[in-house]
Amino acid sequence: MGDVNPSEIINRVDLFTSLSAAERARVADACARRVYQPGEVICREGDHGTTAYVVGSGEVEVEAGTPPVRVARMGSGTYFGEMSLLTGMPRTATVRARTLCEILELGRPVFMRLFATNVALAESISQTIAARNYERTTMLERRPVTAEAVPPPESTPHADLFARIRKVFGL
Repeated sequence: MGDVNPSEIINRVDLFTSLSAAERARVADACARRVYQPGEVICREGDHGTTAYVVGSGEVEVEAGTPPVRVARMGSGTYFGEMSLLTGMPRTATVRARTLCEILELGRPVFMRLFATNVALAESISQTIAARNYERTTMLERRPVTAEAVPPPESTPHADLFARIRKVFGL
């Protein structure tokens, strides 16, 4: 581990495609690198979080709901945890390392600096996370119903997410 180049990874992440090269370089420089062993929890559903994560190497598994349902497997260049970081809402899924992973962790200050110079980015990101939230809700609605199953959360509309982001970041 440790051979991941944060700049190369950040340049591939669709969340950051609208950023200038200089902005992406600042994001890459601000990443904290973390290594997770297979099975280790990176973030837990229901917890509050002020960080987002980008998979640098390896593969993670995303589970949500009660009982837990696998909603995704993600590899290098994918991201998660952005909804909690950006909106202040609790984490919507538990993410654990499926393989040995190097994860790039981004804190709220990184986004504060980005939004200070690129307010349109907040709008773009809110559209991205609204679409992801809708996909997650759809996956949870497809699972078999059991007596102990909790209904899936409702998908949060884009306008509500954007309003939450504006509030959290004082935009």
